[in-house]
Amino acid sequence: ETAVERVASLLAVDRLALYLRADDNRLNAAAGQGLTGPHARVAERLLESALAGGRGRGVVTIADAGSDERLREARGAAREAGIEAALAVPLLVRDEVIGLLAVYPDGARMPSDNEAALLAGLAGQLAVAVQNAQLHERATESSRQREAALASERDAARRLGALYEISRSFAQELSLEKTLEALATTVVDVLDVDAAVIAMP
Repeated sequence: ETAVERVASLLAVDRLALYLRADDNRLNAAAGQGLTGPHARVAERLLESALAGGRGRGVVTIADAGSDERLREARGAAREAGIEAALAVPLLVRDEVIGLLAVYPDGARMPSDNEAALLAGLAGQLAVAVQNAQLHERATESSRQREAALASERDAARRLGALYEISRSFAQELSLEKTLEALATTVVDVLDVDAAVIAMP
């Protein structure tokens, strides 16, 4: 969201979006402003154009979304989203495409070559920042899952230990009273409570 705000300010545009690739390789809008409708379908076509011929690093410029052949399959989506023109650059990290940064200016005001070069530079820095954030989130989630698994193993070990203590008491003493005492003690330990009472008729 911060990146979108900064790019909008630098290029003086009201409509833009940052898209990230999902697990199925489709683009999802991660942040944006001034956009409604199926603009992600337009972004898909922009990314395909950027990657055509193995280029992948250049800025794709669409001056007229209604007539440009590169958007032929997404003209309806562009019309529904109110997209007249587009300027887009892939987000690349070590030749891996992780997303797309797209600006949708009014057709009458296309960004200059200098602004396009600025967008390409920003996209390079943004790609690294996005990947670092994704790696951090994955590491955090992996750590959370390990902690949950460890806690589950501890609970299972406590339950197993409780069953063992009750069985051992009965096997050694062959006494109902001793077994019930062991059971009450085990309930206190396993449930982490202050007291337990076993009542019998």
